[in-house]
Amino acid sequence: ALVQAMERRLPGIFHVGGPRAMTRLEILNTLVDAMRARRPLETDIRSCSIHDFEFPEPRPLDTTLRIERIREATGITFRTVEETCERLVRQRYPDVD
Repeated sequence: ALVQAMERRLPGIFHVGGPRAMTRLEILNTLVDAMRARRPLETDIRSCSIHDFEFPEPRPLDTTLRIERIREATGITFRTVEETCERLVRQRYPDVD
């Protein structure tokens, strides 16, 4: 998406993300599930809020990326988080089935 945006000299701000909104926790759990499908994995994941951290400035709760603009400008079909996690895990553990 970034290469196509540069090659087309698209002006402005474009979000690049997956085809559906997901929380960071959902993304993490998707990656963990993909890893567990290929190898044993123990985790101790604890959910928390962005408000549990002390930042010098307020942070937004909704950080959803709107990909319609880049999709319309380039025609790109973005992979899902599930597809991306599976691909990353296969690359990291190619010999494990």
